[in-house]
Amino acid sequence: MIPIINVQNLHKRYGKVPAVRGISFTVERGEIFGLIGPDGAGKTTTFQILAGVMESSEGHIEVLGRPPREARLGIGYLTQQFSLYLDLSIDENIRYSAGLRQVPPHRLAERRDRYLKLMSLEQFGDRLAGQLSGGMKQKLALCCALIAQPDLLLLDEPTTGVDPVSRREFWDVLSTLAHQGVTIVVATPYLDEAERCNRIALMYEGEIQQAGTLQELRQNLGLQRLEVRTDRLAEAEGVLLGVGSRESGVEKDEACLVCTEWEGSSGGTVSNSDRSDSDCFNFDRSSRSAIVDVQTFGDRLDV
Repeated sequence: MIPIINVQNLHKRYGKVPAVRGISFTVERGEIFGLIGPDGAGKTTTFQILAGVMESSEGHIEVLGRPPREARLGIGYLTQQFSLYLDLSIDENIRYSAGLRQVPPHRLAERRDRYLKLMSLEQFGDRLAGQLSGGMKQKLALCCALIAQPDLLLLDEPTTGVDPVSRREFWDVLSTLAHQGVTIVVATPYLDEAERCNRIALMYEGEIQQAGTLQELRQNLGLQRLEVRTDRLAEAEGVLLGVGSRESGVEKDEACLVCTEWEGSSGGTVSNSDRSDSDCFNFDRSSRSAIVDVQTFGDRLDV
């Protein structure tokens, strides 16, 4: 079977500055593929090339069996910035996007109603986009990307700045779309979102460091995650930072430790669905005992 995306030795340079350094990967039909990495890793540049809005400097890229520019009508592309007209209503934004994507008028109403219901936005059709919350704006932007029924969705950090509940709802929608046969490629700095992907690629400084299923990456990297919630914040921070300096020599600024107060019993585990992005300490308990942010791998230990 021909992959939906086939990228081989992709390079992109801005002048003499390399942004993407010879990456290669494929995406199969119907899967959720995650491109995981921090800001500046090269994710957005890669997405712009896949979407056909930017040329690569070198490499072979096929999207839907064609060069990206020839495949654009089959791609739904959600950029990092809200691509909405804030002074237009939800319905008006969808109709405008449908016109740009050459959606037949007799198909528009059925698709609009279906996607608004999927996003739980059906009762807000007359509301201005500028009056929506961040999560609702992203759901509307996804409706606009879906209105042409693309074969491929490219979502560039779709949940950045969105509250945890809306993030979970957004990913539930993506899972539904994937079950319906839509291929989804999502870029995110949120490492826990890797758990929702069929396969992931870890990108850093323009290179793909590791790629595979979550289980494969767990085995390759040998990482575990310990999440600690506590109502004794100062004491916990001192203990954990002390462990870092004694066992691994990791300085406080390098430890990637972020903690917030939690009213409840000390210790215990917490699931992704119950926590915000800053509720936990993250360590590596590999043989090297280095403290790093390993949220990607999702293991939980009782404490």
